[in-house]
Amino acid sequence: MNLPTNTYHFEFLTPAWAGGASPAETAEVRIATLRGHLRQWLRLLYPGQRMDEEIFGRLAGEGRNAQAASSRVLLQLEKPVQSVITKNLVGYTGRRDERDALQDPESYFLWPLRTQSRGVLMPGAATDFTLRVRWYPSPVNRINRPESKLGNAIQALGLLGNIGTRATRGYGSLWEKGRDFANEDQLREALHFLPNTIQVRLLDGSFDDVRRALAAAARWMRSYRVGSATYGTTTPEAVNDHDVADPAQTASVQAVVYRHALGMPLSQRFNRGRDTSTVQSKHRHDGTETDRYPSPLRIKVIRMGGKCRVLVVLLRGLLLPVGTRITLSNRPTRTAELRHDLLNQMMASGLARSHECSLPSPA
Repeated sequence: MNLPTNTYHFEFLTPAWAGGASPAETAEVRIATLRGHLRQWLRLLYPGQRMDEEIFGRLAGEGRNAQAASSRVLLQLEKPVQSVITKNLVGYTGRRDERDALQDPESYFLWPLRTQSRGVLMPGAATDFTLRVRWYPSPVNRINRPESKLGNAIQALGLLGNIGTRATRGYGSLWEKGRDFANEDQLREALHFLPNTIQVRLLDGSFDDVRRALAAAARWMRSYRVGSATYGTTTPEAVNDHDVADPAQTASVQAVVYRHALGMPLSQRFNRGRDTSTVQSKHRHDGTETDRYPSPLRIKVIRMGGKCRVLVVLLRGLLLPVGTRITLSNRPTRTAELRHDLLNQMMASGLARSHECSLPSPA
């Protein structure tokens, strides 16, 4: 049976730490991974419509009460995309040892790789891939025409999405093969389908290679998050977070924090002579406390004018609400209220001459 088919050609602009069954030995592109990302983009683009379930199916309930809906599409890769290249932080940066590698700007984004090697898909022809989307014949498909909505999700994945470890920080940046925006206006036009809950900034600076683009992105983010002058120029919000969590300082019943909106886990270490205190942050979600919260702020490397550029993408639909209580676990435990001031500052200013490429976000 010949099924209606849409074909998409992708490439990786940045290294993808996309671990397979043995992430320490191989990396690969898997249909399950792509489907998961497309489900999330459908939820982000069409909140409340359950479009991911309408297209990819669902299973609700248990036992005799279970109700299943099958997928309306079949996703296929033209050929397997795998790599047996493995690298840790030292191998990736080409530095002498771990201490030297930590001086590399990218180490701020690749902190987990200092102690482990992982399979990586390096940019190049060997990691390009073709995704085929085949639509099953169905009366529902003919009536509701979900092709355009899934097409928008695939477009969002290619323009703004990454896959693999450190995907929120620019690694595994997917891209439509061969695409090159001539200017900012073309990029802005390509993003016209985004809702105003997805905010995009184009940072200043053009780079000849992806490593320099990622290094610039790491410096940009670090400049907002550094909470101690020992490690660079600070922001008032980051200094506030450092002081609020400091066990040596008096706890405040009206304390607020900002950096937690950028993702957790967030651990802070305070060294005083031979004494070291570590403060772990948690928040309450669905009735339980967790120290996990995927960052809603994403870094994306794109191609424009033959150069590498950096996008900052804020998925406001994934943000912890203002007023969320953050628990700072130490002795004694203290709490603070989450605010978005630092996040809004990052999305309003960025580097010099940053540009808004989507509709303004809601207040």
